[in-house]
Amino acid sequence: MDETRNRNRNHLFFQAQAKKYLEPFGLELFKTRDEAIVFLDHCDDAIEILISNIEKSGSSRDLINSNTALPMASAIAEALRIVFDGRWIFSEAQNRWVVRIILENESIIDMNPFNKFEKRIQNGVEDAIDFYFKSMIRTIKEELNH
Repeated sequence: MDETRNRNRNHLFFQAQAKKYLEPFGLELFKTRDEAIVFLDHCDDAIEILISNIEKSGSSRDLINSNTALPMASAIAEALRIVFDGRWIFSEAQNRWVVRIILENESIIDMNPFNKFEKRIQNGVEDAIDFYFKSMIRTIKEELNH
C-alpha cells in the first residue's frame, strides 16, 4: 500500500478509497460512531472472505494488492477515525498516513490501521482487527488514567 506513504495525499484521498470499498455493499461513509463500530465488529469476516476468494483462485495472499487492500484498509482507518474522534496526519516517525488521536490529557496516539491490515492479511486471525479496536480502547483508557 505505497499510497499510504505518499506525503502528497490527504484525508480526502483515503475517504475516497473508503467509499470505493463501501459502495458495492450499498454503504456510505460512516455518519455516526455507531455505524463505524458495527463496521469494525464485522470487518474481520470480510477480510477472511477476501483471503478465501484469493486462495480459492489458486493464488497466494501476496496478490492482495493496493487495488484490493487500500480501499478496505482505508474504510477501517476511517471507521477508527470516527470512533476515536481522530484526524488524518502524515507521521514522520512512521513515514505513513495514520489516524491521530489527541486525548483530554494531551497524550497523542497515532494509529496505523494500514500496518494492522497488512499484518492481518499476513498472519491471519491472530492479528484480528476487532482485537486491535478493543486494544485501542484499553490503551486510551490507560492513558487517560495516568
